[in-house]
Amino acid sequence: MSTPRSRSLIDVLEKDYVPVRGIVAGTENRYRHTLEVCARMLGRKRIGVKHLNAKVCGTILRRMEAKGYAPATVYLAASTLLSLAKFLHDEGQIEKVPHFRLPVVPEQSPVAWSYEELARLNRACSQARHYIGRVRSNVFWSALHQVAFETACRINELMQLEWTDIDFQTRIVIFRAETRKGQRAPHPEKLSPETIETLLKMKKHATHNVVFWIPFTFRTLQKRYVRLLKMAKLPADRDHGFHCLRRTGVTWFSHFGGMAQDMLGHADPKTAKRYLDPRFAFVNPDRPCDIVPKPGMAQEPLRVGAGSG
Repeated sequence: MSTPRSRSLIDVLEKDYVPVRGIVAGTENRYRHTLEVCARMLGRKRIGVKHLNAKVCGTILRRMEAKGYAPATVYLAASTLLSLAKFLHDEGQIEKVPHFRLPVVPEQSPVAWSYEELARLNRACSQARHYIGRVRSNVFWSALHQVAFETACRINELMQLEWTDIDFQTRIVIFRAETRKGQRAPHPEKLSPETIETLLKMKKHATHNVVFWIPFTFRTLQKRYVRLLKMAKLPADRDHGFHCLRRTGVTWFSHFGGMAQDMLGHADPKTAKRYLDPRFAFVNPDRPCDIVPKPGMAQEPLRVGAGSG
């Protein structure tokens, strides 16, 4: 039996951290990938509990920065190491939590697809060839995008959606609490008739209860999505992955006056605002330029969205 300090952090993640903290599969995969990157920075196949000290952790972060990793990626590595260290300290497996400098991550504006880009993406979906399982690729991609746009749910939640979660009569889809981040409450949304029609096409050929079932790894699905974006002549970088679908749905919902906080299921409106692309979102209709008196203005300006009475 291995001693606590001889264990690898991936072993700690899989056998201890995930069961106790109850994190979802997507987060677990992100932690695992981050730990693999940290190990490479040390020239090792794996990183262990014994490496959770300020000197080694600091070396990992400096080497990531030197190799040109994005600040957000370096910050994720730092927070992952810190989270596991705090967990092991609480479990009495290490004596102290290492202290090291957390990198500064410049706040960036969220990126969503424009209407013109959405049209190109939808065309690419409809022109996709071959099959995913027994479902035609064009039907699979069209359904995935339509549900993503209309619900603004995370890709991990979409990939766990089951046919029994959809009421085809009322057009209500319910994302179960256990599939959602935090696992606190289910999240219902209504789908359009067009999306229901596309889902019914999928359902005819479905062989599993999971709606967006794939016969390969999620990493392979990501690679196929990159090819789809390139086919649409759209950016295929980290800002335009599956999470861009979530930002796009809530951005355009907000643009037309919807409450982003309600659609995302966030308790804090400030958190919801971080998902809105300021180029398109209807974040705050009243800006100083809309309100301050203008030369020759004879009456108080009408508020955007206000009725005529």
